Amino acid sequence: MKLLTLFWLAAAAAEVLAQASTQDRQLGVVPRPQDIQCESEMQVVMCGQIPFAQPQERADCCALHKPLPPQVHAAALAAAAAARPAGSFDWDVPLPERSDLEANSSLMQPVDYLVGSCAGQMLAEVPVFTTITQQMAAGSSDDNSTQAPDDSRSTTPTPPSSPVPGTTPENSKSQKRRLAQSGSDATEGPNTATVTITSVEVAQTPVPVLTSAQIKRIKSTALAMQPIEVQRSYSRLAHINAQSGFLHPAGYAGPAELALLKVRLAQQQPVQAAALDSLLTGARVPPKVYEGGWFPDTHCPSAGYSGPYAMPVVSARWGGTNNNAGTCAPNYPPAAPQHNCAHVSFVELDGQMAYKQALAFAATGDEGHAETAQRIMEGWAAVNSVWGLQHENGPLEAGWGCAAMSRAMELLKHSGWPGFKPAAYHAFVAWMGGNLMKQMDVYVDDMTTPWARSGGQNVFGNWHSTIADCWVAFGVLTDDVARYRKGVQLYHTTVGDYLRWGRGDFSSGRIVGEASETLRDIYHTAFGLGGLVQTAEQAWQQHEDVYSSNSHALLAALELHARIINADAAQNPGLLPPGFKKFKDMPEPPAGAVWRFDIRSQRWFAQDKATGKTVSYLQDGVKYLLGIGHLPTGWELAYNHYVGRLGLAMPETATLIANNWPDYFTFHWGLATLTHADSAAQLWRPGVSAASLCGGPAEGRAGGGLAAGAQG
Repeated sequence: MKLLTLFWLAAAAAEVLAQASTQDRQLGVVPRPQDIQCESEMQVVMCGQIPFAQPQERADCCALHKPLPPQVHAAALAAAAAARPAGSFDWDVPLPERSDLEANSSLMQPVDYLVGSCAGQMLAEVPVFTTITQQMAAGSSDDNSTQAPDDSRSTTPTPPSSPVPGTTPENSKSQKRRLAQSGSDATEGPNTATVTITSVEVAQTPVPVLTSAQIKRIKSTALAMQPIEVQRSYSRLAHINAQSGFLHPAGYAGPAELALLKVRLAQQQPVQAAALDSLLTGARVPPKVYEGGWFPDTHCPSAGYSGPYAMPVVSARWGGTNNNAGTCAPNYPPAAPQHNCAHVSFVELDGQMAYKQALAFAATGDEGHAETAQRIMEGWAAVNSVWGLQHENGPLEAGWGCAAMSRAMELLKHSGWPGFKPAAYHAFVAWMGGNLMKQMDVYVDDMTTPWARSGGQNVFGNWHSTIADCWVAFGVLTDDVARYRKGVQLYHTTVGDYLRWGRGDFSSGRIVGEASETLRDIYHTAFGLGGLVQTAEQAWQQHEDVYSSNSHALLAALELHARIINADAAQNPGLLPPGFKKFKDMPEPPAGAVWRFDIRSQRWFAQDKATGKTVSYLQDGVKYLLGIGHLPTGWELAYNHYVGRLGLAMPETATLIANNWPDYFTFHWGLATLTHADSAAQLWRPGVSAASLCGGPAEGRAGGGLAAGAQG
């Protein structure tokens, strides 16, 4: 009864807000820069990088992301729950156990890769966290950067005057570095408190170096050891293009994962059953709530989707807001935000739904899902003719939708579905290649690359990660080897620049695993990591190991950021990595100014609200964290690779997945629980042998190995 009452109260509050918001839109009310407050954490995350010279764009962005009353979120949660069928794995239904995430899992057993005789080896630097609790006299210390109680060498914070933290070689030769973080999480009495202290050690972790031939042989050997149902399903799916040599269907889920998924679902294996239920019903998918309480549907119906919401002209400004709200599609949901209808239509509605529907079809065989996915992509190809803004958000919006839709089309094209329309495919490729690809080519080739070559600092970030993901996905879809290789090269360049912190000349004051956007906010850093992981997994499907780029920098980055997200979820600042504090702990900026983060110099500065001029720099040596939260950005894929395939430890990532699975889908990331959870235990581990590593009798098993797919 209490829940029902809460629902109606929240719904009523949301309705009032929705009516007011709708009236504003109907009257053409445009937020004025001087009327908009833009200092909440999410507003800083979403709008803080918009140039001061674009006041209206900043005002629109800040209005879009202003804090919503709690009752609006409550109403959205209740509405999403009410739309789900009874019996789904909702928040109040316990999920099945995930044995692959347990510390004593069989995946934690070392894998013998015959290093030195048949395989090479490299060392990866990985942050390893240790936590202790201590009893301290109450009020004895509120310091949040306590040195660890040991004799190991400690790094020191970057001097406040340093223009770019990490540009001195201090500590770059240290094999082990140790820092500590302390924070009080509970007061037990008037005189004592329990204090949590976290230290981190950078461990040198041996990782095998595998060639493409070895990867092929191991996959082939493992596949030959699977139940006959998996092998038959694989044989029906797998296809190799004679010109490109690409294996199909292969987004980040290849024919082996899809074949195993079908068998697991037929057997009602609990983890995959729960993940499929989440995809179809929206169970455990957090709604993304906009002003007025509207949110994109979290479920994936096989019929009844009211899109596509294709627009002839897409003109996305900084922050994703529209250059012209009048271009919204006629069938665009009236309660949805109008100021960014291009972004919502292409990315959060149609792009997401296209991939969700295509994967739902691959999992269930329900042709309604395939028809919906094809209709979405066919619609955009037929309607959209102009894409922009080239110098603002146009390339990023293009990359988000391209990555999701290219993988959706890949699933449909190579599924054997009788309803697949070659004409729809060719129209999609012509539109994507002609309109959207140009946006990304210009951004990387004509804007980013010259900037980097001329000395621009910290140039590569989440935009490049997304574009690399798109290019590799589109290259595979179209059997365009040059596009695929361009995407892989951008991936390597981005990993090398984006994840260099804590290493060599960039180690001072930084921890291995930090990214160029970590100190900007965790939200956008997750964007960057997700695109990189998905690009790496797509290359792995083509038997190419790019996970190893920059000495497996991804491994360290995932563990560090998982630790930050886990600490925030535990509401214990003492669990944060050393040197970090949260946004709420930032000191007040000077009067009349706001804090903004400069990615180039990696420093917070106070910006005058009226003039945009820099007033001063924040000089306390603390690394502040904004926008902390979980997104389904590659965690399952990376865990399956590093732990499942390579036998390494990822305790922080395991904890994060355990607290947040199953993967949902947002922008162009997710649904990897369904396709990849614990798949390496069957599709990889059994194939690791002397014969597969060194060559010999195992080569060519399973009827010619993975290359046995139909040629075409």
